Amino acid sequence: MGNVRKFFLAFVMICLGMLSIAAWWDRFRGQKEEEKLKAATQTLAPLPNVEARSEEVKQIRNELQNVIQQTSRLQGQIQGNRLEIHEILERAKIHERILQNMTLPKPVVTKRQLDIERILSREKVRLIAEQTQKTQEQLRALEQVRTIHSVPAIPPKESTS
Repeated sequence: MGNVRKFFLAFVMICLGMLSIAAWWDRFRGQKEEEKLKAATQTLAPLPNVEARSEEVKQIRNELQNVIQQTSRLQGQIQGNRLEIHEILERAKIHERILQNMTLPKPVVTKRQLDIERILSREKVRLIAEQTQKTQEQLRALEQVRTIHSVPAIPPKESTS
């Protein structure tokens, strides 16, 4: 039992010695790291002029506001175009129904009724042709407006070198 006890005490002494050497080593390493950190902070470049940065921020803010305004304007224009196109489609559906009703076979009627029907049919066809022509003009106008008011790309930022 005595040998085991001596061996255990020797083991504990060796461990304590190693721990004290490690602590001593870390102390010097910590001081070296602090010195390196101080040297690094001293070699950092000074911050750029705050006024120049605020001018850049103002310029970027203005550009963003312009983009937001153009986006809002385009959304309004698109909404207006959608409404016009929707109305045009509704008229086209009505015209299609009228033309379909005109081509369906009808029961035999008297000559006077036939003349009235022909006159009404011709008038309906004339009105539909007129409306179709107006619709085509509206669509062409919408297309021209779209090409004229296309949003120009945001110009690239000029380099000030």
